[in-house]
Amino acid sequence: MYKNTLFGPILLSATDLVYFQLAGSKINLFDLSDFILRGGRRVPLYRLFSKPSFLFGILLLMADIENKLIIPITKLCGLAEYTILRKEEGSLYQGKIQRFGKDHGDVSFLLFQSEEEVSNIVKNLEKFTGEEFLVVKDVIKDSTNDCYWLIVEYVTSLTKIQETKAVWSKKRLELPYRQILRDMIIGFHKLHEKKTPHGPISASQIYIGLGGHGKLAHICGNAENWDEQLRSIDVAGLRELFRQILGSNAENEELVHFQKRFLDRQMSNPAVVVEKLFYHPLLMSDVERFYMPLITNTNLRHGTGFPSTADAAQAFDWSFKPLDEDWSKAVPWRGAYRLVYRKGNYGTGMWSRFCYTRNCTQHITDDDISTELRNQGRPTMRGSTGAIARDLSSFFEGHLLYVYDFFSLADFKSC
Repeated sequence: MYKNTLFGPILLSATDLVYFQLAGSKINLFDLSDFILRGGRRVPLYRLFSKPSFLFGILLLMADIENKLIIPITKLCGLAEYTILRKEEGSLYQGKIQRFGKDHGDVSFLLFQSEEEVSNIVKNLEKFTGEEFLVVKDVIKDSTNDCYWLIVEYVTSLTKIQETKAVWSKKRLELPYRQILRDMIIGFHKLHEKKTPHGPISASQIYIGLGGHGKLAHICGNAENWDEQLRSIDVAGLRELFRQILGSNAENEELVHFQKRFLDRQMSNPAVVVEKLFYHPLLMSDVERFYMPLITNTNLRHGTGFPSTADAAQAFDWSFKPLDEDWSKAVPWRGAYRLVYRKGNYGTGMWSRFCYTRNCTQHITDDDISTELRNQGRPTMRGSTGAIARDLSSFFEGHLLYVYDFFSLADFKSC
């Protein structure tokens, strides 16, 4: 079949493959019912020849409608050959690396327009280590397209994760997002420890590694110009990023609490406020929620500002409003939870409820949970921590928020 172009007809068929070589860039054209396949997309042939460029002295009209780049692009760097295969989102592209003709795995590419921008980001990334930061492999200057490619470990975009995994399961934040938000908190803490501002941040600039960790990449701040106002600007950017990821739900008590603590514009010490959010119940796994009452109570016994547990109990009850109703009414009337209640001498205040949850985590066993589930006609299971944590949260919604507010960042870090 012949296809007419501005420089004459080209013979294409389902089996023929025509290569146009453009300074190291290869374009594969397939006859697919008047469509070509480029970057995993079907594009009408006439759009291939829509913008001017020189091809071995021949004026050819061509372009990628989105970014003016013809993909795939192959570049040599030392003994490695990098091939950019497709665009994922924003400045993120995906490709592979080969050495001596053998495939050495997938890599990602970030597109930059200026040498100054990519140099500053590379300099900043080289100062930091950890799962929260993107690992740089190389930088390539692309003279053909007048841009720079930052070659990094294989990552995917946050948007792609959001397309395949829901953010919420009822009122619980799903695991990928708990991990990503915690990585952002740790990453910003490390940046500010070295007095390096991140600069503007958005969801499209957050990348996800193979282990599910959120990666900071576009660190464009300069440590030489550090001041506390830049920290506040960064915190405001992080606040907006979290708002974009989490959304809003007035009926989700833990989400509302998290946002109120984070959105407090009057925070006297933003560094401490943001770091403490790492320990917020919203970001905790079932196991962490299970142990939270236990480890914080144990922490009190070893002294964290209170000379005795009795003083801590008084301070705890004084710190919060009295409960509107007797919390014991939420305890099931039979089974292991009722047995723990009967064996204790509980009052009606906040501290008594805290001690009850602590005793449940310490004394209820796998066999107890299996019996509970069997009595309810539900499948039995081993591993009681998750089940107990979920049960206590259903009995006393938001009960861990009082623990979070009462204990300091130092208390949590010492547990």
